[in-house]
Amino acid sequence: MIDISVVMGVYQIRDRKKFVQSVQSVLDQSLENLELIICDDGSGDDTLDFVKKVAVQDHRIVVLEQPQNRGLASALNLCIEVARGKYIARQDDDDVSKLNRLEKEYAFLETHPKIGFVGSNAELIYNNRVWGTLSTTPNPNLRDFLWTNPYIHPTVMFRKDALLSVNGYRVAPETKRSEDYDLFMRLFASGIVGHNIQEKLYTYEMSQSNTRYRSFSERWEEAVVRYKGFRLLHAGIKGIPFVFKPIIIGLLPQSLLNVFHLRMFN
Repeated sequence: MIDISVVMGVYQIRDRKKFVQSVQSVLDQSLENLELIICDDGSGDDTLDFVKKVAVQDHRIVVLEQPQNRGLASALNLCIEVARGKYIARQDDDDVSKLNRLEKEYAFLETHPKIGFVGSNAELIYNNRVWGTLSTTPNPNLRDFLWTNPYIHPTVMFRKDALLSVNGYRVAPETKRSEDYDLFMRLFASGIVGHNIQEKLYTYEMSQSNTRYRSFSERWEEAVVRYKGFRLLHAGIKGIPFVFKPIIIGLLPQSLLNVFHLRMFN
């Protein structure tokens, strides 16, 4: 029996040094009874070959591939299908898990049977330096979902049966960049609650893609995710202004958006 299956989706890996560091941070965890499942999402370059070369170093690494690029939600669902672990933990390909991250999250879920998933705070890295802290609410409620996603997706460990109960990640045009927000709202709406450990158990790399100007179509897609999620959560009239939040923020100039992104993480 595997305790934890760590799932990671990759697509045309740009910084391969950071990818190797990310993988090593999983393999070096204080809790060793795990597997790392990496799915190449139809990269079309030599990413898959590179991932296979890295995987040779440890028998706990499982490599999957999708022949076509279908998005992170689809890649993660494929990982979940083959996962043997009791718990499913996320990891992004350019981030680092602290040495005891999985052990602490595993211990929390083992001792809190009514909690379906658990995340943590994270140290924020930007331009190769520590910028600040990504902080979370310990026990998010409906109100916490209105402004933004109250969980840091790659820090989270799920009970596998909780994920399967909502059919995993929803693969749809509007969830391409908001698959995590959509998932957490569906879990919460089904009565599965989460918790955030108030420790920095993860190092989150904020790349240029995190702060780039998002197109109107991408912002509209997030608005659709919000609308559907808020309906499931029965947010009512108080949720209406927050549905349009991504579109309204999109009217701000890029320079102001960058400052906004970084300051809210300090």
